Amino acid sequence: MKLGWAFLHDQDPWKNFLRAKFLNKEGSLTHYNKNSSIWTGLKEAIVPVKANSKWIIGSRKDIDFWRDC
Repeated sequence: MKLGWAFLHDQDPWKNFLRAKFLNKEGSLTHYNKNSSIWTGLKEAIVPVKANSKWIIGSRKDIDFWRDC
């Protein structure tokens, strides 16, 4: 799961390489087999990471669009 999150969100050179290798031009996961020892596990981890990730902005009661980070 940690590698799945990093695959989707980190900007270090290793994650950029993995995204270039395993995502197609539209940004979707490749559906064909790649020669990699980690791709099978990574592909299985990315689906639940995407399904269970969300952003929480502010305190969820009072959101200030201009000032909340």
